[in-house]
Amino acid sequence: MTTPLTPEDLEAVLQPVVEQVGLYLEEVKVQASGKTTIVRVTVDALDVTAPAVTLDEVAVASRAISDALDEVPALRDAYTLEVSSPGTNRPLTTQRHFARAIGRLIAVKRTEGKDFTQRLLAVSDSTVEFEEVGTISLDDIRKAKVEVELKRAEQVADSELEDFHDGDADTGAKE
Repeated sequence: MTTPLTPEDLEAVLQPVVEQVGLYLEEVKVQASGKTTIVRVTVDALDVTAPAVTLDEVAVASRAISDALDEVPALRDAYTLEVSSPGTNRPLTTQRHFARAIGRLIAVKRTEGKDFTQRLLAVSDSTVEFEEVGTISLDDIRKAKVEVELKRAEQVADSELEDFHDGDADTGAKE
């Protein structure tokens, strides 16, 4: 019987590959599914101040990761690869996650004290600063996530609107 492949085994293989394509290896999950192994890889921007990862960047990473996994003996028989970027609903659990969310509205459940939802202003190695609460320790946060903010219709300027079709509204055909 072979030893099961662990996420740590694959992280050691994939980290340099992902960094070579200019991204950060966020997470690797390995799940047995019958005769196949499912490998789920999450990648993010290398620079915490960079915008979100694009689909093109995920595609480039996926090809590089697939090539690297093809060389892993334990995966030679069959594996399914899923590569994605962190979604907006990802829990904020590390200093890096908070640094990526500066300027965003964050819902925080504290280990002690009152829970709150406020804008994240700054992050250090061990603390985070919010608009009204001020600076608190990362250890004081039990759970945190970004709150998705949608503009209200009255806050959207006409110049921000775009007409997506010039023809018939029912068929989208141009006249």
